Amino acid sequence: MSKASEQFFSSGRKNTATGEAIAKEARSVTLWLEPVITVATLARLHFEFGWPKQLLGMQSADWAFDAMAFLSSDASAEHIAGEIKKTDAEVEKLIQFMQALSRSIDPATASPRGAEKNAFKKVKALNLRKPPLFWAVGPNGLSYVFEVGYGADEVLWFSEASEARLRCPLVQA
Repeated sequence: MSKASEQFFSSGRKNTATGEAIAKEARSVTLWLEPVITVATLARLHFEFGWPKQLLGMQSADWAFDAMAFLSSDASAEHIAGEIKKTDAEVEKLIQFMQALSRSIDPATASPRGAEKNAFKKVKALNLRKPPLFWAVGPNGLSYVFEVGYGADEVLWFSEASEARLRCPLVQA
């Protein structure tokens, strides 16, 4: 499991030299949506899909995935690799980039930038650990479940699947 931490709140700018607020008035507080959606995603895996809490994780050690479900407590490879985005557009763009990269990835020569670089990191991690499921989650219940297939030369493919596939296979229905 990862020892990474997630930040839920941001409270405006500070003077980096003193740590004090720059303005005399109260600093604004911002709630970051991505970690909130991540916690909700893990709650769904536990309460709706029957995953034991000890087999769930947030933020993979390599920062490739935001939410994970494992079949054993050694957490060596995800069964479900999940990515959380704060907007519908970010989810859609991530899936589009991942699908494009998955058909033409050449880790030795690839040099993606921006959002494509984030998708590249996920495709590389999928190829390395080979989880059978990838789950992209956004706000307002946006959810895409994919079965992931693996071929030669690090080519992989995504087949859209039902949320029923998220059910923990270790728990009888």
